[in-house]
Amino acid sequence: MLTTLSILACVALLVWAVAIYNLLVRDRNRVAAAWSDIDVQLKRRHDLIPKLVEMPRVDKLALLLVPEACPSRDHPPPETSPKVDADDPSHDIIHLQ
Repeated sequence: MLTTLSILACVALLVWAVAIYNLLVRDRNRVAAAWSDIDVQLKRRHDLIPKLVEMPRVDKLALLLVPEACPSRDHPPPETSPKVDADDPSHDIIHLQ
């Protein structure tokens, strides 16, 4: 009976050791995946830095070009169509004779 009990204890200890080993391997893989995700994020940010540096230059250029392309408030553009008086019957669509 003592040998049967000692064999069961050894088997239980072996099963426990295998389970602990599997948990440690799983945790090691999770940590490696987490660090890999961090590396990917850092590489993406590193690739975005030149674009972020270029944006103020583009904005500055746009701010310089927009006033030249748009008329200013002090000098409105000339009107292309004449003003129509709503009370003037000569501008009606149907002229009654």
